[in-house]
Amino acid sequence: MEAVVSTQSTWKQWYQRRVHGEGERGRQEQRLAELESRRKKQFRIDEEYQDKLDQDAYTRWLWCAAMMVDDYYHETMRDLEKVLEQPPGGPQAFVKYSPPPPSKRVKSWERMKAKVRQKYSPDSMKEQYEFPGTSNMLDANRCSFIFPSEDEIYRAVRYLKLLNQEGSVAHKRFGDRLRVVRIKNGFRKYKEGKRDGRVIETAKRVPDTYRDVKVNLAFTDAGKGLSVITEVQLQLEGMMKMKDLQHRHYEVARATDNQSVVCGKKKKKKKSTLR
Repeated sequence: MEAVVSTQSTWKQWYQRRVHGEGERGRQEQRLAELESRRKKQFRIDEEYQDKLDQDAYTRWLWCAAMMVDDYYHETMRDLEKVLEQPPGGPQAFVKYSPPPPSKRVKSWERMKAKVRQKYSPDSMKEQYEFPGTSNMLDANRCSFIFPSEDEIYRAVRYLKLLNQEGSVAHKRFGDRLRVVRIKNGFRKYKEGKRDGRVIETAKRVPDTYRDVKVNLAFTDAGKGLSVITEVQLQLEGMMKMKDLQHRHYEVARATDNQSVVCGKKKKKKKSTLR
């Protein structure tokens, strides 16, 4: 009899522990589900807030900074043109400094917002996205140097690389204002292929479309206490004609709606001579 009672009490305790444990586990799972739902909701709010902050506040700050340093930046580029024409220890080069038109010297705020939304948003960059996406904007201030041959572009790149080397002639002259952060060689286009089961890369020697060398410089205006990443395009004189022909197609390709495509330049109305 005592054995039966002992067995019944053991089963009762086990049953209570089982029910109580499942109930407690169920409540814990419910709380975790609620916390997860709240976290996802908060994450969506934070993501929407970050997106709004990125496209409005950060782009506005970058645009204002680019406007403030623009005059000094192009003054520095004119000084750089003189050095590239006669680099230390090198032959005289034929280089032409080509700034954008005054109305386009700084990328517009509307274009900055559109570029962040199209190229540097979480939806477009996926796992590579890091907040803020505006930090990927490297051409708020830009200009071009036009060369007649590839050899002179090569010599210009070699001189610009010296900006980061302390004690060099380039660093002594421009080191307090310019520093190279990236060089993108558009003439070096790779095409993947396979050989013996291995993926290899082969270079195309003849460009099949517009190509240039883009050099991103960190420009510092010590007087205003501002630093902005800028873009310098090293272009071939012959490629400029191709660029002018392709630019209209590029504007159409990047347009997001019909209003973004302007069909031709507006003709200026002639003033009437009649009085």
